[in-house]
Amino acid sequence: MKRFALLIYCVLLIGAAVMPAEAAPVLPDAISFEYFGLNFAGNIRTSSTIGTLDYAGQPGCGGVCSAMTQLGSSPSVSATVNEVSFQSTGGGEVQAKLGYYVEYTNPVAGTYAVNLHSTDNLSAPDLSAVSASLLFGQAGASTTSFNNFATLTFQETQCVNSCPSAAPNPTGAFLPDNLVQMVANTPYFVQMTVLLDPRSSGIPISGSIDPVFTTESLGGRFIFSPGVFDVSSGVPEPSTWAMIILGFAGVGFMAYRRRTHTLAA
Repeated sequence: MKRFALLIYCVLLIGAAVMPAEAAPVLPDAISFEYFGLNFAGNIRTSSTIGTLDYAGQPGCGGVCSAMTQLGSSPSVSATVNEVSFQSTGGGEVQAKLGYYVEYTNPVAGTYAVNLHSTDNLSAPDLSAVSASLLFGQAGASTTSFNNFATLTFQETQCVNSCPSAAPNPTGAFLPDNLVQMVANTPYFVQMTVLLDPRSSGIPISGSIDPVFTTESLGGRFIFSPGVFDVSSGVPEPSTWAMIILGFAGVGFMAYRRRTHTLAA
């Protein structure tokens, strides 16, 4: 028993050493906005709840009409519209917009190069104006509002056919990988928007954006707004290491007890 007590004491010392000194900061919640304004001002549906806004069956929709914002391991936005004319009138706008916060925590202060991998997919065979945009920069103080940038350091905007009126200035096709600079232990804001200006052709048009953060730097990790999961690293958390060590200690103790009983027999 003395050996076992000594073993447990050592494990607890190791666990205390690897446990984080303080909990990771909690970043502000993500925000979203989904909007359908087809044909007339009265034909409007909006939502600020992360999920899917379904406009199917409403005036102006000729089939699938949805705008989706999604968190999880791969936050993204997407929208699909199949519009027909309503009372001989077409037009309107559809939006899917999502903003969330990310921070690169590192015990060594400094500025780190982080890879921002982003893809978009735009389709408008009827020549409707569609766009996808991704904005990134240090976060400001208005955590419940879009465009919450103290400094905007990165922007991608791609338009197909032409840019919807609310789209940021176009920068061309999305580049899959971009190195962005992040000051360690500083919140950043990520904003992605899909805009569709549908015609009354009844032909489906769609758009989507899906960004991911990765880094090769050692000694740090990403934290995100609640509901966003970090899958960039397979390294266990310090608290997880402590549980693993305790598990091995338990297995070792069971083996020790079994060996002692065998010798006694």
